Amino acid sequence: MNKKVSLYFLPVLVVIYFVVCFRYIVSTTTMEDDLQNPVNVSYAAKGLTLNSTISSVPEMRRCAVCLWGLPRAFESIVLPSLVKNMIVPNAKHQCDYFVHFYEKDHEEAGRSGAGGTMNATEIYLLRDKVEEVARNLSMPVLPVVKFTSTTEENFWTKYHDLIEKLRNTKDENGNLLYYPFNQKSYEFPKTMDNIVKMWHTIQSSWNLMDSFANENNIRYEQVAMIRSDVMYVTSVDIYDGGCKDNRCPIKNYYDLIVIYPLFQYPNGKVVIPGFSKWKRNDRMIYGPYDAVKIWSTTRFESLDEHVQFIKGVRYGFGMHSETFVEYNLLPKISSKGYRIVEHSHLCFFRVRVDESVWWDDCAVKALKTVAAPFQSQTRKRKIIENILDRPCHGIFVSPLSNLTVLNCTIA
Repeated sequence: MNKKVSLYFLPVLVVIYFVVCFRYIVSTTTMEDDLQNPVNVSYAAKGLTLNSTISSVPEMRRCAVCLWGLPRAFESIVLPSLVKNMIVPNAKHQCDYFVHFYEKDHEEAGRSGAGGTMNATEIYLLRDKVEEVARNLSMPVLPVVKFTSTTEENFWTKYHDLIEKLRNTKDENGNLLYYPFNQKSYEFPKTMDNIVKMWHTIQSSWNLMDSFANENNIRYEQVAMIRSDVMYVTSVDIYDGGCKDNRCPIKNYYDLIVIYPLFQYPNGKVVIPGFSKWKRNDRMIYGPYDAVKIWSTTRFESLDEHVQFIKGVRYGFGMHSETFVEYNLLPKISSKGYRIVEHSHLCFFRVRVDESVWWDDCAVKALKTVAAPFQSQTRKRKIIENILDRPCHGIFVSPLSNLTVLNCTIA
């Protein structure tokens, strides 16, 4: 009889347990947001307004924005969007900027677009805009803006042996071990070489930031890693938790890969884009320093372990970029107590050297809520032209990428 009673009440106890868990999640999420949001802690907790706090810069949290990659059409398209949607929204946090770029004056046609001439040194204009925004806000201390670069020659000198290994190593079936031969859009060996370039520029921008921090006894608590060849069409606050009202419900299996007591994520949230996932978006991340460090600095050291693992999960995907993020980097971050959040409306478009904008980037057919304001081409075009303060000239489908492209060349 007692056994039957116990079985009868078991479902009730389970329901009660999950109700308690849910209430706990809501309360701890709110507390967690207060701890991570510098507006709540640095301003409100001290009884200060934003303007009165600016004069106390040393007391504010330090944050960093690291730019990486090839600065395609930087002055004409990328920079205006950075000012509007990255530099201005984060000025209140007193963020410093660290940039790595490749010194190139030409790009060949391929998966990255039609190619053409470019001026990578336009990236140096970033300092002028960051300082201009700081002066306009009457900030007494100008943000730090640092640059480092790599030439093609220096890159190949550094990575020649590794790339030869990646191009030639085969598995027990005679297939290339590292090259993602089952990803049909990849080009051998160019795409794999470009992944190495991507990993190098990410790690180099991080190392520039870290060296400066160590030399000046600075602790950057919140860090964003962003591309220098995209147009930011939604405002990005790198302390934003990426969810509506900053509360992130448990929505899918991935959230439960690492389960903490009562579903706690004690170290906060790490935010990545919610579009172009191909397992996971590999184009941006922001969050606490220790979490973003994993994303930025552990790729090369864990590559061999990853390609052996991925053979049994997605054979023929080797060092496929988004798959590497999904199966290698994000689980490491989760295991340290961080919640991975796919931002519900963050949107940016890739930009090419011919001043075209790949405005299909935020379209998610299976999840229309992501970047919803950008589903309409008319709406997207108006937003792009407002940011650039000039008209764009035409829409066409790129024969190289099969994506819809907006031509924004300066007339």
